[in-house]
Amino acid sequence: MPPPIEAPAAWTEAHAGDGRLAPDWWTAFRDPRLDTLVARALARNHDLEAAAARLAAAIAQGRIAGAELWPTLDASLGADRQRRVFVGFPFGAGVPSITFNQFGVSLATSWELDLWGRVRAGRNAAQASAEAAAADYAAAALSIAGQTCKAGSPRSKRSSRWPSPTARWRATKPPSPGCG
Repeated sequence: MPPPIEAPAAWTEAHAGDGRLAPDWWTAFRDPRLDTLVARALARNHDLEAAAARLAAAIAQGRIAGAELWPTLDASLGADRQRRVFVGFPFGAGVPSITFNQFGVSLATSWELDLWGRVRAGRNAAQASAEAAAADYAAAALSIAGQTCKAGSPRSKRSSRWPSPTARWRATKPPSPGCG
């Protein structure tokens, strides 16, 4: 018969945290080989590069959408030189001509008053798209790291020589307070 289990006098509530996984969660296994494998996988994965490109594009679209809230200013400079030849006029021995220069400067500004919130709504939508692209990138990185850890662990190769990263982590993990 197993020995009786003594319950503690007071229970402490465990805190789940904010539900987010650290971006380098695999380092808790303290396995340099695994760290190297994951770093290589993250650096060389084309899906992650595509997610990074989508994130950069979404951030750029957010900047473009936000730019419509500000006034625009257009400026231009122009210069023109013309020469007119009067063929057929009976003025002296040579062909009469005139040369003249023309210069111009223009400056224009415009601003759209956002009465109904169309521009702000577009900016907010673009920012939400950028946040979604950032979440997609983070999820892709976590997935790639997880698949690499699963494929790169010695247990996945049916090797009994090395303990699994989970077993190594449990062996070095300090005991939880209030348990046991």
